[in-house]
Amino acid sequence: MNPLETAISELDSWQRDAFDVKSHCVVLAPPGSGKTKLLVTRLAQSLVAEVAAPQGAACITLTNGAALEMRQRFGAISSDRRTNLFVGTVHSFALNRIVRPFAHAAGEPGLATVRICRSAELDALWVDALDSAKVPSDERSNLRSTVNKFRSLLVDDAEWSRLGKYPILARDAFFRQMNHAGVIDFHGMVEAAVKFVEGEPSIATGLRSMFPRIYVDEYQDLAPGLDRIVRSLSFASDTESSILFAVGDADQAIYRWTGTNPKLLLELAELSGITKRKLNTNYRSGEQLVKATRRLLGEREMPVTPRDGGSITVHKVAGGILGQANFAAAQIAPLAAQGMSLHEIGIFCATNDIAAETTSALNRQGVPAWFRAQDSWETPLSIDLERICAWVAHGQDSSGHALSEVIADIQRTIPGLSEVGVGGIWPVGFAAAPGSGALEFLETVLDSIMLEAAVEARRQIEEESLGIISELRDGSLVGQTIAELGEKRVSLGKCYVTTLTSSKGLEFDRTFVLGLEDGRIPHYYATKNNAELAEERSKFYVSVTRARDHVYLLWSGYTQDRYGRKHLNPVSRFVTELSL
Repeated sequence: MNPLETAISELDSWQRDAFDVKSHCVVLAPPGSGKTKLLVTRLAQSLVAEVAAPQGAACITLTNGAALEMRQRFGAISSDRRTNLFVGTVHSFALNRIVRPFAHAAGEPGLATVRICRSAELDALWVDALDSAKVPSDERSNLRSTVNKFRSLLVDDAEWSRLGKYPILARDAFFRQMNHAGVIDFHGMVEAAVKFVEGEPSIATGLRSMFPRIYVDEYQDLAPGLDRIVRSLSFASDTESSILFAVGDADQAIYRWTGTNPKLLLELAELSGITKRKLNTNYRSGEQLVKATRRLLGEREMPVTPRDGGSITVHKVAGGILGQANFAAAQIAPLAAQGMSLHEIGIFCATNDIAAETTSALNRQGVPAWFRAQDSWETPLSIDLERICAWVAHGQDSSGHALSEVIADIQRTIPGLSEVGVGGIWPVGFAAAPGSGALEFLETVLDSIMLEAAVEARRQIEEESLGIISELRDGSLVGQTIAELGEKRVSLGKCYVTTLTSSKGLEFDRTFVLGLEDGRIPHYYATKNNAELAEERSKFYVSVTRARDHVYLLWSGYTQDRYGRKHLNPVSRFVTELSL
Protein backbone atom coordinates (compact mmCIF):
# COMPACT_ATOMS: atom_id res chain seq x y z
CA MET A 1 0.00 0.00 0.00
CA ASN A 2 1.07 3.58 -0.59
CA PRO A 3 1.22 6.00 2.38
CA LEU A 4 -2.30 7.35 1.79
CA GLU A 5 -3.81 3.87 1.55
CA THR A 6 -2.00 2.94 4.76
CA ALA A 7 -3.36 6.03 6.53
CA ILE A 8 -6.89 5.18 5.43
CA SER A 9 -6.55 1.57 6.58
CA GLU A 10 -5.48 2.78 10.02
CA LEU A 11 -8.69 4.73 10.65
CA ASP A 12 -10.90 3.27 13.38
CA SER A 13 -14.65 2.77 12.88
CA TRP A 14 -15.52 6.20 14.34
CA GLN A 15 -12.97 7.94 12.14
CA ARG A 16 -13.99 5.93 9.07
CA ASP A 17 -17.63 6.85 9.61
CA ALA A 18 -16.66 10.53 9.36
CA PHE A 19 -14.15 9.94 6.55
CA ASP A 20 -16.85 8.42 4.33
CA VAL A 21 -19.19 11.43 4.54
CA LYS A 22 -19.20 13.15 1.14
CA SER A 23 -21.29 16.20 2.06
CA HIS A 24 -20.76 18.86 4.74
CA CYS A 25 -19.42 17.20 7.87
CA VAL A 26 -18.56 18.41 11.39
CA VAL A 27 -16.56 16.07 13.60
CA LEU A 28 -16.64 16.61 17.37
CA ALA A 29 -13.63 14.97 18.95
CA PRO A 30 -11.94 14.79 22.38
CA PRO A 31 -8.16 15.07 22.96
CA GLY A 32 -6.05 12.27 21.54
CA SER A 33 -8.75 11.01 19.19
CA GLY A 34 -6.82 11.53 15.95
CA LYS A 35 -8.95 14.35 14.55
CA THR A 36 -6.06 16.12 12.77
CA LYS A 37 -4.90 12.84 11.24
CA LEU A 38 -8.46 12.21 10.05
CA LEU A 39 -8.70 15.72 8.57
CA VAL A 40 -5.44 15.47 6.64
CA THR A 41 -6.21 11.95 5.41
CA ARG A 42 -9.61 13.12 4.17
CA LEU A 43 -7.95 16.07 2.41
CA ALA A 44 -5.41 13.86 0.65
CA GLN A 45 -8.06 11.38 -0.48
CA SER A 46 -10.34 14.11 -1.84
CA LEU A 47 -7.50 15.45 -3.99
CA VAL A 48 -6.99 11.97 -5.44
CA ALA A 49 -10.60 10.92 -5.95
CA GLU A 50 -12.86 13.98 -5.97
CA VAL A 51 -11.11 17.19 -7.01
CA ALA A 52 -9.30 17.42 -10.33
CA ALA A 53 -6.59 20.04 -10.88
CA PRO A 54 -6.49 22.96 -11.35
CA GLN A 55 -9.16 23.02 -8.66
CA GLY A 56 -7.91 22.28 -5.18
CA ALA A 57 -8.74 22.59 -1.49
CA ALA A 58 -8.15 24.87 1.46
CA CYS A 59 -7.06 23.29 4.73
CA ILE A 60 -6.88 25.89 7.49
CA THR A 61 -6.11 26.20 11.18
CA LEU A 62 -5.35 29.04 13.59
CA THR A 63 -1.66 29.00 14.51
CA ASN A 64 1.61 28.70 12.60
CA GLY A 65 2.60 25.71 14.72
CA ALA A 66 -0.60 23.83 13.95
CA ALA A 67 -0.28 24.71 10.26
CA LEU A 68 3.27 23.34 10.18
CA GLU A 69 2.09 20.09 11.73
CA MET A 70 -0.69 19.78 9.14
CA ARG A 71 1.73 20.37 6.26
CA GLN A 72 4.11 17.76 7.65
CA ARG A 73 1.31 15.23 8.10
CA PHE A 74 0.02 15.95 4.60
CA GLY A 75 3.49 15.69 3.08
CA ALA A 76 3.91 12.25 4.64
CA ILE A 77 0.95 10.85 2.70
CA SER A 78 0.70 13.05 -0.42
CA SER A 79 3.04 14.70 -2.92
CA ASP A 80 0.28 16.94 -4.33
CA ARG A 81 1.53 20.53 -4.87
CA ARG A 82 -1.13 21.99 -7.14
CA THR A 83 -1.42 25.78 -7.11
CA ASN A 84 -4.93 25.81 -5.67
CA LEU A 85 -3.98 23.73 -2.65
CA PHE A 86 -3.69 25.76 0.52
CA VAL A 87 -2.54 24.30 3.84
CA GLY A 88 -1.91 27.03 6.41
CA THR A 89 -3.37 29.53 8.84
CA VAL A 90 -6.70 31.24 8.44
CA HIS A 91 -4.99 34.63 8.43
CA SER A 92 -2.64 33.61 5.63
CA PHE A 93 -5.62 32.29 3.67
CA ALA A 94 -7.47 35.58 4.17
CA LEU A 95 -4.49 37.64 3.03
CA ASN A 96 -2.89 35.57 0.28
CA ARG A 97 -5.92 33.84 -1.21
CA ILE A 98 -8.66 36.46 -0.73
CA VAL A 99 -7.52 40.02 -0.03
CA ARG A 100 -4.47 40.39 -2.27
CA PRO A 101 -5.64 38.38 -5.30
CA PHE A 102 -9.09 40.03 -5.36
CA ALA A 103 -8.26 43.56 -4.21
CA HIS A 104 -8.60 45.07 -7.69
CA ALA A 105 -11.86 43.24 -8.35
CA ALA A 106 -13.22 44.56 -5.05
CA GLY A 107 -12.32 48.13 -5.99
CA GLU A 108 -9.58 48.42 -3.36
CA PRO A 109 -6.34 48.11 -5.35
CA GLY A 110 -4.24 49.43 -2.49
CA LEU A 111 -4.85 46.21 -0.58
CA ALA A 112 -3.12 44.20 -3.32
CA THR A 113 0.26 45.43 -2.11
CA VAL A 114 -0.54 46.52 1.47
CA ARG A 115 2.07 45.60 4.06
CA ILE A 116 1.19 43.62 7.18
CA CYS A 117 2.17 45.64 10.23
CA ARG A 118 3.51 43.74 13.21
CA SER A 119 4.08 44.22 16.92
CA ALA A 120 6.53 47.09 17.54
CA GLU A 121 5.32 49.26 14.67
CA LEU A 122 1.69 48.63 15.62
CA ASP A 123 2.46 49.63 19.21
CA ALA A 124 3.85 52.96 18.04
CA LEU A 125 0.89 53.59 15.71
CA TRP A 126 -1.51 52.84 18.56
CA VAL A 127 0.16 55.38 20.86
CA ASP A 128 0.12 57.97 18.07
CA ALA A 129 -3.58 57.23 17.52
CA LEU A 130 -4.43 57.78 21.18
CA ASP A 131 -2.44 61.01 21.23
CA SER A 132 -4.06 62.32 18.06
CA ALA A 133 -7.53 61.45 19.39
CA LYS A 134 -6.67 63.11 22.72
CA VAL A 135 -7.67 60.06 24.75
CA PRO A 136 -7.00 60.82 28.44
CA SER A 137 -4.35 58.69 30.14
CA ASP A 138 -6.85 57.35 32.68
CA GLU A 139 -8.97 55.97 29.80
CA ARG A 140 -6.16 54.07 28.09
CA SER A 141 -5.92 51.03 30.35
CA ASN A 142 -7.26 47.92 28.54
CA LEU A 143 -8.56 50.15 25.74
CA ARG A 144 -6.54 48.40 23.06
CA SER A 145 -7.70 44.91 24.06
CA THR A 146 -11.30 46.15 24.05
CA VAL A 147 -10.95 47.66 20.58
CA ASN A 148 -9.23 44.54 19.23
CA LYS A 149 -11.86 42.23 20.66
CA PHE A 150 -14.76 44.21 19.21
CA ARG A 151 -13.01 44.36 15.85
CA SER A 152 -12.64 40.57 15.98
CA LEU A 153 -16.33 40.22 16.70
CA LEU A 154 -17.19 42.42 13.68
CA VAL A 155 -19.98 44.10 15.64
CA ASP A 156 -22.13 46.88 14.18
CA ASP A 157 -22.06 50.56 15.11
CA ALA A 158 -24.85 50.10 17.65
CA GLU A 159 -22.69 47.67 19.62
CA TRP A 160 -19.68 49.96 19.41
CA SER A 161 -21.73 52.87 20.71
CA ARG A 162 -22.42 50.97 23.93
CA LEU A 163 -18.72 51.16 24.78
CA GLY A 164 -18.74 54.94 25.06
CA LYS A 165 -16.84 57.47 22.99
CA TYR A 166 -13.20 56.59 23.65
CA PRO A 167 -13.09 53.11 22.08
CA ILE A 168 -14.65 54.55 18.91
CA LEU A 169 -12.30 57.54 18.89
CA ALA A 170 -9.29 55.27 19.40
CA ARG A 171 -10.44 52.82 16.71
CA ASP A 172 -10.98 55.49 14.09
CA ALA A 173 -7.70 57.25 14.90
CA PHE A 174 -5.88 53.91 14.69
CA PHE A 175 -7.40 53.29 11.25
CA ARG A 176 -6.17 56.69 10.10
CA GLN A 177 -2.67 56.02 11.40
CA MET A 178 -2.49 52.66 9.58
CA ASN A 179 -3.87 54.12 6.36
CA HIS A 180 -1.34 56.94 6.48
CA ALA A 181 1.49 54.43 7.01
CA GLY A 182 0.17 52.17 4.23
CA VAL A 183 -0.16 49.13 6.49
CA ILE A 184 -2.84 46.76 7.75
CA ASP A 185 -3.02 44.59 10.87
CA PHE A 186 -4.42 41.07 11.26
CA HIS A 187 -7.84 42.35 12.28
CA GLY A 188 -7.97 44.59 9.23
CA MET A 189 -6.99 41.67 7.03
CA VAL A 190 -9.95 39.62 8.28
CA GLU A 191 -12.31 42.59 8.02
CA ALA A 192 -11.33 43.08 4.37
CA ALA A 193 -11.66 39.37 3.57
CA VAL A 194 -15.16 39.23 5.08
CA LYS A 195 -16.14 42.35 3.11
CA PHE A 196 -14.86 40.84 -0.15
CA VAL A 197 -16.52 37.44 0.32
CA GLU A 198 -19.86 38.70 1.61
CA GLY A 199 -20.09 41.84 -0.50
CA GLU A 200 -18.81 40.72 -3.90
CA PRO A 201 -20.64 37.63 -5.24
CA SER A 202 -18.13 37.15 -8.06
CA ILE A 203 -15.27 36.88 -5.58
CA ALA A 204 -17.10 34.27 -3.50
CA THR A 205 -17.92 32.33 -6.67
CA GLY A 206 -14.29 32.42 -7.78
CA LEU A 207 -13.10 31.16 -4.40
CA ARG A 208 -15.61 28.31 -4.43
CA SER A 209 -14.36 27.29 -7.87
CA MET A 210 -10.73 27.39 -6.73
CA PHE A 211 -11.43 25.60 -3.44
CA PRO A 212 -14.43 23.25 -3.82
CA ARG A 213 -13.33 21.53 -0.58
CA ILE A 214 -12.65 23.37 2.68
CA TYR A 215 -11.10 21.63 5.67
CA VAL A 216 -10.91 23.36 9.06
CA ASP A 217 -8.95 22.08 12.04
CA GLU A 218 -9.83 23.24 15.58
CA TYR A 219 -12.96 25.03 14.38
CA GLN A 220 -13.76 26.19 17.91
CA ASP A 221 -10.77 28.55 17.66
CA LEU A 222 -12.12 30.55 14.71
CA ALA A 223 -13.11 34.12 15.46
CA PRO A 224 -16.52 35.25 14.11
CA GLY A 225 -15.05 36.90 11.01
CA LEU A 226 -13.25 33.75 9.96
CA ASP A 227 -16.36 31.70 10.71
CA ARG A 228 -18.31 34.02 8.42
CA ILE A 229 -15.82 33.49 5.58
CA VAL A 230 -16.10 29.71 5.87
CA ARG A 231 -19.89 29.79 6.02
CA SER A 232 -20.14 32.18 3.06
CA LEU A 233 -18.14 29.80 0.91
CA SER A 234 -19.83 26.63 2.16
CA PHE A 235 -23.49 27.56 2.50
CA ALA A 236 -24.37 29.77 -0.47
CA SER A 237 -28.02 29.42 -1.43
CA ASP A 238 -27.81 30.46 -5.05
CA THR A 239 -24.78 28.62 -6.36
CA GLU A 240 -22.72 25.51 -5.87
CA SER A 241 -20.96 25.72 -2.52
CA SER A 242 -17.65 24.41 -1.28
CA ILE A 243 -18.01 21.25 0.79
CA LEU A 244 -16.92 21.75 4.40
CA PHE A 245 -15.18 19.17 6.57
CA ALA A 246 -14.50 20.62 10.03
CA VAL A 247 -13.14 19.08 13.22
CA GLY A 248 -13.04 20.54 16.69
CA ASP A 249 -13.68 20.26 20.40
CA ALA A 250 -15.61 23.00 22.22
CA ASP A 251 -14.00 21.90 25.49
CA GLN A 252 -10.61 23.00 24.13
CA ALA A 253 -11.61 26.58 23.21
CA ILE A 254 -8.81 28.72 24.66
CA TYR A 255 -8.63 31.87 22.52
CA ARG A 256 -11.55 33.88 23.90
CA TRP A 257 -9.38 37.00 23.94
CA THR A 258 -9.32 36.90 20.13
CA GLY A 259 -13.12 36.91 19.97
CA THR A 260 -13.57 33.17 19.48
CA ASN A 261 -16.77 31.51 20.62
CA PRO A 262 -17.00 27.71 20.94
CA LYS A 263 -20.75 27.96 20.41
CA LEU A 264 -20.06 28.60 16.72
CA LEU A 265 -18.76 25.04 16.38
CA LEU A 266 -21.71 23.54 18.23
CA GLU A 267 -24.21 25.62 16.23
CA LEU A 268 -22.49 24.62 13.00
CA ALA A 269 -22.81 20.94 13.89
CA GLU A 270 -26.59 21.30 14.23
CA LEU A 271 -27.22 23.14 10.96
CA SER A 272 -29.49 21.57 8.38
CA GLY A 273 -27.39 19.91 5.69
CA ILE A 274 -24.54 19.13 8.09
CA THR A 275 -23.66 15.55 8.97
CA LYS A 276 -22.44 15.44 12.56
CA ARG A 277 -20.00 12.76 13.61
CA LYS A 278 -18.22 12.09 16.89
CA LEU A 279 -14.92 10.44 17.71
CA ASN A 280 -14.97 8.55 20.99
CA THR A 281 -11.53 7.02 21.50
CA ASN A 282 -8.60 8.70 23.23
CA TYR A 283 -5.51 6.95 21.88
CA ARG A 284 -3.09 9.16 23.80
CA SER A 285 -3.71 8.88 27.53
CA GLY A 286 -3.99 5.97 29.93
CA GLU A 287 -7.39 5.10 31.35
CA GLN A 288 -6.90 6.72 34.76
CA LEU A 289 -5.73 9.96 33.13
CA VAL A 290 -8.81 10.06 30.91
CA LYS A 291 -11.14 9.51 33.86
CA ALA A 292 -9.47 12.16 36.02
CA THR A 293 -9.32 14.87 33.36
CA ARG A 294 -12.95 14.40 32.32
CA ARG A 295 -14.01 15.29 35.88
CA LEU A 296 -13.09 18.88 35.01
CA LEU A 297 -15.98 18.95 32.56
CA GLY A 298 -18.69 17.60 34.83
CA GLU A 299 -21.10 14.95 33.67
CA ARG A 300 -20.00 14.42 30.08
CA GLU A 301 -19.72 11.40 27.84
CA MET A 302 -16.51 9.57 28.71
CA PRO A 303 -14.17 8.70 25.82
CA VAL A 304 -12.87 5.16 25.75
CA THR A 305 -9.17 4.40 25.65
CA PRO A 306 -7.29 1.24 24.67
CA ARG A 307 -4.45 2.19 27.04
CA ASP A 308 -4.31 0.99 30.64
CA GLY A 309 -2.72 2.96 33.46
CA GLY A 310 -1.98 6.64 33.45
CA SER A 311 -1.71 8.69 36.61
CA ILE A 312 -1.72 12.21 38.06
CA THR A 313 0.12 13.24 41.20
CA VAL A 314 0.01 16.55 43.09
CA HIS A 315 3.15 17.90 44.77
CA LYS A 316 3.43 20.89 47.10
CA VAL A 317 7.00 22.13 46.60
CA ALA A 318 8.84 24.78 48.61
CA GLY A 319 10.54 27.64 46.83
CA GLY A 320 7.97 28.95 44.36
CA ILE A 321 8.51 28.57 40.63
CA LEU A 322 12.27 28.06 41.03
CA GLY A 323 11.69 25.32 43.57
CA GLN A 324 9.13 23.67 41.31
CA ALA A 325 11.54 23.79 38.36
CA ASN A 326 14.24 22.19 40.49
CA PHE A 327 11.76 19.53 41.61
CA ALA A 328 10.94 18.79 37.98
CA ALA A 329 14.66 18.49 37.20
CA ALA A 330 15.06 16.00 40.05
CA GLN A 331 12.27 13.83 38.61
CA ILE A 332 13.55 14.07 35.04
CA ALA A 333 17.18 13.07 35.71
CA PRO A 334 16.42 9.43 36.67
CA LEU A 335 13.90 9.13 33.84
CA ALA A 336 16.60 10.17 31.37
CA ALA A 337 19.04 7.72 32.99
CA GLN A 338 16.47 4.97 32.39
CA GLY A 339 16.42 5.80 28.69
CA MET A 340 13.43 8.14 28.33
CA SER A 341 13.95 10.68 25.54
CA LEU A 342 13.88 14.19 26.98
CA HIS A 343 11.77 15.50 24.11
CA GLU A 344 9.02 13.19 25.39
CA ILE A 345 8.72 15.39 28.50
CA GLY A 346 6.59 18.55 28.45
CA ILE A 347 6.60 21.32 31.07
CA PHE A 348 3.74 23.83 31.05
CA CYS A 349 3.59 27.24 32.70
CA ALA A 350 1.05 30.03 33.05
CA THR A 351 3.09 32.71 31.22
CA ASN A 352 6.02 33.15 28.88
CA ASP A 353 8.04 34.77 31.68
CA ILE A 354 7.56 31.75 33.95
CA ALA A 355 8.38 29.41 31.07
CA ALA A 356 11.64 31.29 30.40
CA GLU A 357 12.55 31.19 34.11
CA THR A 358 11.78 27.47 34.26
CA THR A 359 13.88 26.75 31.17
CA SER A 360 16.88 28.54 32.66
CA ALA A 361 16.51 26.66 35.95
CA LEU A 362 16.34 23.29 34.20
CA ASN A 363 19.43 24.01 32.13
CA ARG A 364 21.30 25.07 35.28
CA GLN A 365 20.39 21.72 36.82
CA GLY A 366 21.88 19.90 33.83
CA VAL A 367 18.55 19.07 32.20
CA PRO A 368 18.53 20.29 28.58
CA ALA A 369 15.34 22.26 28.02
CA TRP A 370 13.87 24.15 25.09
CA PHE A 371 11.46 27.09 25.21
CA ARG A 372 10.17 28.71 22.09
CA ALA A 373 8.09 31.85 22.56
CA GLN A 374 6.34 32.95 19.38
CA ASP A 375 8.23 35.93 18.06
CA SER A 376 6.15 38.85 16.79
CA TRP A 377 7.75 38.50 13.37
CA GLU A 378 7.18 34.74 13.08
CA THR A 379 5.63 33.60 9.79
CA PRO A 380 5.40 30.23 8.01
CA LEU A 381 8.42 31.20 5.88
CA SER A 382 10.51 32.40 8.84
CA ILE A 383 9.88 29.05 10.54
CA ASP A 384 11.04 27.21 7.41
CA LEU A 385 14.16 29.40 7.17
CA GLU A 386 15.04 28.49 10.76
CA ARG A 387 14.45 24.82 9.93
CA ILE A 388 16.91 25.13 7.03
CA CYS A 389 19.49 26.57 9.45
CA ALA A 390 18.86 23.66 11.82
CA TRP A 391 19.44 21.19 8.98
CA VAL A 392 22.69 22.90 7.96
CA ALA A 393 24.00 22.93 11.55
CA HIS A 394 22.86 19.52 12.76
CA GLY A 395 21.88 17.39 9.79
CA GLN A 396 18.58 15.61 9.33
CA ASP A 397 18.80 13.05 12.14
CA SER A 398 19.91 15.39 14.92
CA SER A 399 17.78 18.36 13.91
CA GLY A 400 14.63 16.42 13.09
CA HIS A 401 14.26 18.33 9.80
CA ALA A 402 14.72 16.91 6.32
CA LEU A 403 15.59 19.61 3.78
CA SER A 404 13.41 17.98 1.14
CA GLU A 405 10.41 18.27 3.49
CA VAL A 406 11.19 21.90 4.30
CA ILE A 407 11.38 22.75 0.59
CA ALA A 408 8.06 20.96 -0.01
CA ASP A 409 6.49 22.98 2.81
CA ILE A 410 7.71 26.22 1.24
CA GLN A 411 6.23 25.21 -2.11
CA ARG A 412 2.86 24.41 -0.52
CA THR A 413 2.83 27.67 1.42
CA ILE A 414 3.86 29.96 -1.45
CA PRO A 415 2.33 29.20 -4.86
CA GLY A 416 4.14 30.43 -7.94
CA LEU A 417 7.67 29.33 -7.09
CA SER A 418 9.92 27.83 -9.75
CA GLU A 419 11.61 24.46 -9.47
CA VAL A 420 14.87 26.17 -10.37
CA GLY A 421 14.50 28.58 -7.47
CA VAL A 422 13.63 26.14 -4.71
CA GLY A 423 16.06 23.60 -6.11
CA GLY A 424 18.84 26.14 -5.59
CA ILE A 425 18.42 25.79 -1.82
CA TRP A 426 20.28 22.47 -1.93
CA PRO A 427 23.70 23.71 -3.12
CA VAL A 428 23.41 26.82 -0.93
CA GLY A 429 22.73 24.64 2.09
CA PHE A 430 25.50 22.14 1.36
CA ALA A 431 28.03 24.95 0.93
CA ALA A 432 27.17 26.72 4.19
CA ALA A 433 29.21 26.42 7.38
CA PRO A 434 27.25 26.29 10.67
CA GLY A 435 29.45 29.00 12.17
CA SER A 436 28.94 31.50 9.37
CA GLY A 437 26.51 34.41 9.59
CA ALA A 438 22.81 33.62 9.44
CA LEU A 439 21.94 36.93 7.74
CA GLU A 440 24.15 36.43 4.70
CA PHE A 441 23.09 32.78 4.43
CA LEU A 442 19.36 33.50 4.53
CA GLU A 443 19.68 36.37 2.06
CA THR A 444 21.31 33.91 -0.35
CA VAL A 445 18.57 31.34 0.29
CA LEU A 446 15.87 33.96 -0.34
CA ASP A 447 17.57 35.11 -3.55
CA SER A 448 17.43 31.52 -4.74
CA ILE A 449 13.78 30.99 -3.76
CA MET A 450 12.72 34.13 -5.65
CA LEU A 451 14.53 33.09 -8.84
CA GLU A 452 11.93 32.95 -11.64
CA ALA A 453 9.12 33.20 -9.06
CA ALA A 454 5.79 34.80 -9.93
CA VAL A 455 5.21 38.40 -8.87
CA GLU A 456 2.71 37.38 -6.19
CA ALA A 457 5.13 34.78 -4.84
CA ARG A 458 7.96 37.32 -4.63
CA ARG A 459 5.69 39.71 -2.74
CA GLN A 460 4.72 36.97 -0.25
CA ILE A 461 8.37 36.00 0.24
CA GLU A 462 9.38 39.58 0.92
CA GLU A 463 6.47 40.03 3.33
CA GLU A 464 7.06 36.85 5.31
CA SER A 465 10.84 37.21 5.52
CA LEU A 466 10.91 40.91 6.38
CA GLY A 467 10.68 40.39 10.14
CA ILE A 468 13.41 37.80 10.57
CA ILE A 469 15.78 39.60 8.19
CA SER A 470 15.20 42.90 10.02
CA GLU A 471 15.97 41.23 13.35
CA LEU A 472 19.18 39.77 11.92
CA ARG A 473 20.26 43.14 10.53
CA ASP A 474 19.60 45.44 13.46
CA GLY A 475 17.41 43.71 16.01
CA SER A 476 17.48 40.93 18.58
CA LEU A 477 19.23 38.45 16.24
CA VAL A 478 22.18 40.61 15.17
CA GLY A 479 25.36 38.57 14.77
CA GLN A 480 23.72 35.16 15.07
CA THR A 481 25.29 32.26 13.23
CA ILE A 482 23.45 29.65 11.21
CA ALA A 483 23.86 27.23 14.11
CA GLU A 484 22.51 29.70 16.67
CA LEU A 485 19.45 30.57 14.61
CA GLY A 486 18.85 26.92 13.76
CA GLU A 487 18.92 26.01 17.45
CA LYS A 488 15.49 27.64 17.73
CA ARG A 489 14.09 24.70 15.77
CA VAL A 490 16.00 21.82 17.38
CA SER A 491 13.91 20.14 20.05
CA LEU A 492 15.26 16.59 19.97
CA GLY A 493 16.99 15.60 23.20
CA LYS A 494 15.48 18.51 25.16
CA CYS A 495 12.51 18.91 27.45
CA TYR A 496 9.86 21.11 25.87
CA VAL A 497 8.82 24.10 27.99
CA THR A 498 5.83 26.18 26.94
CA THR A 499 2.67 27.87 28.19
CA LEU A 500 -0.61 26.13 28.91
CA THR A 501 -2.11 27.79 25.84
CA SER A 502 0.75 26.76 23.54
CA SER A 503 0.66 23.16 24.78
CA LYS A 504 -2.38 22.59 22.58
CA GLY A 505 -1.82 19.99 19.88
CA LEU A 506 1.27 18.53 21.60
CA GLU A 507 1.72 15.18 23.28
CA PHE A 508 4.37 13.69 25.57
CA ASP A 509 5.00 10.64 27.72
CA ARG A 510 5.13 12.75 30.89
CA THR A 511 4.17 16.32 31.64
CA PHE A 512 4.61 18.81 34.47
CA VAL A 513 2.26 21.73 35.12
CA LEU A 514 3.88 24.42 37.28
CA GLY A 515 2.43 27.31 39.26
CA LEU A 516 -0.85 25.72 40.27
CA GLU A 517 -1.78 28.27 42.87
CA ASP A 518 -5.33 29.59 42.78
CA GLY A 519 -4.95 33.16 41.58
CA ARG A 520 -2.31 32.20 39.03
CA ILE A 521 -4.13 29.22 37.47
CA PRO A 522 -6.85 30.37 37.17
CA HIS A 523 -5.73 33.97 37.13
CA TYR A 524 -7.22 36.09 39.90
CA TYR A 525 -9.13 38.37 37.54
CA ALA A 526 -10.64 35.43 35.67
CA THR A 527 -12.28 34.19 38.86
CA LYS A 528 -14.60 37.20 38.76
CA ASN A 529 -16.03 36.40 35.31
CA ASN A 530 -17.74 33.11 34.48
CA ALA A 531 -16.75 33.15 30.81
CA GLU A 532 -13.10 33.89 31.60
CA LEU A 533 -13.06 31.25 34.33
CA ALA A 534 -14.44 28.70 31.87
CA GLU A 535 -11.65 29.51 29.44
CA GLU A 536 -9.03 29.17 32.19
CA ARG A 537 -10.49 25.75 32.95
CA SER A 538 -10.24 24.83 29.27
CA LYS A 539 -6.56 25.86 29.24
CA PHE A 540 -5.90 23.65 32.24
CA TYR A 541 -7.87 20.82 30.62
CA VAL A 542 -5.76 21.13 27.47
CA SER A 543 -2.52 21.03 29.49
CA VAL A 544 -3.42 17.92 31.52
CA THR A 545 -4.58 15.97 28.45
CA ARG A 546 -1.18 16.15 26.72
CA ALA A 547 0.39 13.21 28.60
CA ARG A 548 0.34 9.55 27.69
CA ASP A 549 1.45 8.18 31.05
CA HIS A 550 1.84 10.62 33.92
CA VAL A 551 1.10 14.24 34.92
CA TYR A 552 2.87 16.05 37.77
CA LEU A 553 0.89 18.98 39.20
CA LEU A 554 3.13 21.37 41.18
CA TRP A 555 2.34 24.23 43.54
CA SER A 556 4.00 26.07 46.44
CA GLY A 557 1.14 27.76 48.26
CA TYR A 558 2.07 31.33 47.44
CA THR A 559 2.67 33.78 44.62
CA GLN A 560 4.87 36.85 44.38
CA ASP A 561 3.89 40.18 42.90
CA ARG A 562 6.17 42.40 40.85
CA TYR A 563 7.44 44.04 44.02
CA GLY A 564 8.57 40.69 45.47
CA ARG A 565 5.79 40.55 48.04
CA LYS A 566 4.46 37.08 48.85
CA HIS A 567 0.74 36.27 48.88
CA LEU A 568 -0.59 33.00 50.30
CA ASN A 569 -2.68 31.02 47.82
CA PRO A 570 -4.48 27.68 48.07
CA VAL A 571 -3.98 25.01 45.45
CA SER A 572 -5.78 25.71 42.16
CA ARG A 573 -9.50 24.99 42.24
CA PHE A 574 -8.96 23.01 39.05
CA VAL A 575 -6.71 20.56 40.88
CA THR A 576 -9.43 20.18 43.49
CA GLU A 577 -11.99 19.52 40.74
CA LEU A 578 -9.95 16.52 39.57
CA SER A 579 -10.98 14.76 42.81
CA LEU A 580 -7.74 12.81 42.97
